[in-house]
Amino acid sequence: MSCHWKLGIAAAALGLSGIWLDFSPPIEVDSRRNTTLSAMSALPSQSPKTSPETSVLASDRLPQLVAQKVGGSADDRPDAQDRGRLAIEGSTLLSNGSLGNGYRLSVRNGDRIALELDSEDFDTYLRVLDRNGAVVVENDDRSDFNFNSRVFETFEPGEYVVLVSTYGVLQQGQYTLSVTGADRLRAIDARDLPLAGNTDLQPLDIEAAIAEMASREAENSDLEARFRSIVQVYIGVNTGSGTLLTDKGLLLTNFHVLAESDNSTQPLDETIYIGLALRPDRPVTPLFRGTIKRMAPEEDLALVQITSDLLGNPLPANLQFNTIPLGDVDGVTLGEPITVLGFPGTTAIQAGGASYLTLTQGVVSAILSRDGKRYDFLSDVTVNAGNSGGATLNAKGELIAVPSGTVSETGRSPSDIDEASVLRAISTIPSEWFSLIDR
Repeated sequence: MSCHWKLGIAAAALGLSGIWLDFSPPIEVDSRRNTTLSAMSALPSQSPKTSPETSVLASDRLPQLVAQKVGGSADDRPDAQDRGRLAIEGSTLLSNGSLGNGYRLSVRNGDRIALELDSEDFDTYLRVLDRNGAVVVENDDRSDFNFNSRVFETFEPGEYVVLVSTYGVLQQGQYTLSVTGADRLRAIDARDLPLAGNTDLQPLDIEAAIAEMASREAENSDLEARFRSIVQVYIGVNTGSGTLLTDKGLLLTNFHVLAESDNSTQPLDETIYIGLALRPDRPVTPLFRGTIKRMAPEEDLALVQITSDLLGNPLPANLQFNTIPLGDVDGVTLGEPITVLGFPGTTAIQAGGASYLTLTQGVVSAILSRDGKRYDFLSDVTVNAGNSGGATLNAKGELIAVPSGTVSETGRSPSDIDEASVLRAISTIPSEWFSLIDR
């Protein structure tokens, strides 16, 4: 189905009339699968909402097998069923940014087996692996209208691993795994997952990844170094981008990335997680937690401080983050080339839920002012949902604005649409925030 997003920024704030703000991607996508998109939409989210109960992190216990061989025929009841939970504490963090739980499946006589994975909390992804970690069969969605997973396959006799995971990055919550045609299904420790030979599904060692970062000096000399200054921000069902401003992990993002609802002035009461693209050709790696230091809903800006690793452990004392320096907003001219960096949801659509850093380029098309101060830039640069909070760079690689959405004016026909990207100028950063930024 066609997906359509509207941006929750009041058109009046731009001083324009007859406009509406939206995201309208030029490709046909399944709106429910865009679980990595930021919550900038004025339409109800198509992603399942995480309830207060399921947002609490689970303990580090393995999921418990709650039902063994049960009565009834294979036509109406599964032979075994597990009600488990994916959680940052207790599940395996995979290299594609998703969480996973594993189960050992024993097949005796070349049985035809049905596996079903259901969840009301996240978009499921079900894989069956052989003992070497190769994917034998996998399923994301049962149909265009059912986003749970189902595998119905005849397996050769042997031992297999069923990997329960998600379509998106860092999705958490409860699920039910059912199997028909086999009565031996047991949860296994993450260390027993046969993933060594699967480069796309490697278990992520958070401590080792951060230690590698700490062993390198922060570099800010070229564009590739700037890549490591862009982060992905996750809070509840919201996802957006951010830009590191200090080597101690202070970052700038849009407030609406953190907001509890559209047009809300309150942030979600959820843990903030932060991810980095350690390499531009690899998915984003969720590594950190953060807290809100400052927020300005009226300017749609916020400062977030990275405080610990993903599990809440202290960061190495020698860890320094790459940063992007602030540029001269008053020096920006019409037609000036610009670069936008961020984590739009379009990459997740193409990469099976994994999120990648993107770079798009364009020029400054308009310079908007309010109360004598430059407020927004409009541009032809491509900005999609999930780019919010990222970086708009000038030719020197300096931060001059925060990509915040798109503005469109519909003409006399549906195809007659004038659209531009909205980039919030850094001159709107409240002056009192610089006591934190300049440290």
